[in-house]
Amino acid sequence: IHVAFDLDEGAKVKEKWEHYVSDIPLQIVYSEYRDLIGTTLDEIKKIQKAWDNDNVTVVFTERVPSNWFEYLVHNQTAAWLYWAIKSDPDIDVQMISIPNKISMFTRASPTPSTT
Repeated sequence: IHVAFDLDEGAKVKEKWEHYVSDIPLQIVYSEYRDLIGTTLDEIKKIQKAWDNDNVTVVFTERVPSNWFEYLVHNQTAAWLYWAIKSDPDIDVQMISIPNKISMFTRASPTPSTT
């Protein structure tokens, strides 16, 4: 699942997902009140109910800052989500965290002009 906060964002994520990972369906869940944690927990419970005899695995990316002070602004969402899933007695899932190294001071290279 992917929790989107608006329709445009959800459509863009789904389009990219289908381009790169076409054999695994992605369910877009919209949260109009920007409630990532609550919406995710509700969806995990629905998935667990639907796949009652199977193991459910939650895979999420975790930003790994390159400098110590970047921890203050990055990575909080993954930590809160992990804690919320672990603390909910109705959720029994395995979790996989995929580290994603970032740097606040790197800029994307400019795209070349096609004129």
